[in-house]
Amino acid sequence: MLPDQSENSKLTRMESALLDFLVRNAGNTVQSRVLLSQVFGYSPEARTRTLQVHIHRLREKLGPQRAQSVETIFGVGYRFQSFSQPPASTDLGRR
Repeated sequence: MLPDQSENSKLTRMESALLDFLVRNAGNTVQSRVLLSQVFGYSPEARTRTLQVHIHRLREKLGPQRAQSVETIFGVGYRFQSFSQPPASTDLGRR
């Protein structure tokens, strides 16, 4: 289920852990604070852009087609949809 990776686009350990967590919760919206806690080890109250930066880099490495599988649920978190499924359009199209 994970993308084929060329030498230049290998996922970092944290990107891989983030994608793995999202894939294991596919179809469900995962709150940002849960990702920060479970993937990055931050306290739920932490204020950081780490998650957004890692999501951005992950999408770049997945490529334009697969990047759409990682949806931003504005003000809540992120949701992974199968690489073979188009993203749901119920979240105002925000990614």
